[in-house]
Amino acid sequence: MTDSLSESTPTEQTICAAVEQLSRLHLESAALLFLEGHWPLRFLAGHLLAVAAPAADLLGYGQVAGWAALLNDADATARLRQSLAHAAELGGMP
Repeated sequence: MTDSLSESTPTEQTICAAVEQLSRLHLESAALLFLEGHWPLRFLAGHLLAVAAPAADLLGYGQVAGWAALLNDADATARLRQSLAHAAELGGMP
């Protein structure tokens, strides 16, 4: 991942934001276990979020489309898994 969020893709920004927030709450390991346990359902969850994104956007939840794109992309989801594992290993931010 890059150091500057301005140079990264929206998917990378979603990953960085999620890992930052989970690290602040010390939930990296829990999120990693949740992601691993629900790995086969990520594709379905991504599509459901893509369908719900327009309504969520109207309600002020603009990040739903980003999460849909992330969950529909196996490589991006693998990068999220790696970032969470790295953060859990460090006990903080990657």
